[in-house]
Amino acid sequence: MRKWHSFYYGFYEPIPKIAYGKGRRRCHVFTCASPSCKWQGRRYLDKSDATSTGILQKHAIRCWGQEAVDSAREANMTADEVQKIVVSKRLSSDIKTYFTRKGKGSVVFSNRHLTQAETRWILMKTGRPNFKIPSPSTLARDTRTLFTRSRERIGRLLRDYDGHINIATDCWTSPNHRAFTAVTVHFLHNDEPISMLLDIVEVPKVRTSRDQQLSAY
Repeated sequence: MRKWHSFYYGFYEPIPKIAYGKGRRRCHVFTCASPSCKWQGRRYLDKSDATSTGILQKHAIRCWGQEAVDSAREANMTADEVQKIVVSKRLSSDIKTYFTRKGKGSVVFSNRHLTQAETRWILMKTGRPNFKIPSPSTLARDTRTLFTRSRERIGRLLRDYDGHINIATDCWTSPNHRAFTAVTVHFLHNDEPISMLLDIVEVPKVRTSRDQQLSAY
């Protein structure tokens, strides 16, 4: 790996695996760094072109796009820089506005304000470039599924419970003057006290002690 200077290596996992094919032929197995790609390429070491990057070039263009590959080449980037920048940010031609092109002038910054979605994406990806962020539709679907399963499990637990169940309510007013009532349940499960929230209901009208006194008159 000390002799691997091509930037194409940056589009793959930093350390390839070592495997053996037919006839115990040793090869390097390169795994694409894209979280959504499962591609693996083999480069056999008993061939004259054991250091060729041809197979890596073809997949990098097919997976990441010709624009991203050309931008990394024009910026004279190393494999480590590609790994940290292109793979984590998924930038294409705009990569030149974020990082200095070696020997070709100063850094150019974009003055365009980030959108709310872009800001959230950058903050969530900070320090975790390989972390895959699910889409809003996926989060909504998983949240509904989790809620449905949790409600069914709690309902089954309360129906099958052999003992006393205590129901309590708690009312409060939020800072925007909206009143809510929470319904909670309390019981013992395996000799451990359990408290669960069953529901939160907004109170349509709040009656204060002064209202009660006026109604009494």
